[in-house]
Amino acid sequence: MRRALCLFASVLASWDASRKVEFLLGVTISSLENHLGARGLSPDETVRRLSEEACPL
Repeated sequence: MRRALCLFASVLASWDASRKVEFLLGVTISSLENHLGARGLSPDETVRRLSEEACPL
């Protein structure tokens, strides 16, 4: 599961900002915000936090 989430986060990170907005708002923004405590963050920041959580160094 963690590997799939890491792959998903890396794919999202490669998208341009408008595509991230479309995807995140249209599909999972509220659940990601709740999970990450990320209310009010930009799509780029939300993806960065998801990447950090899914793919720790």
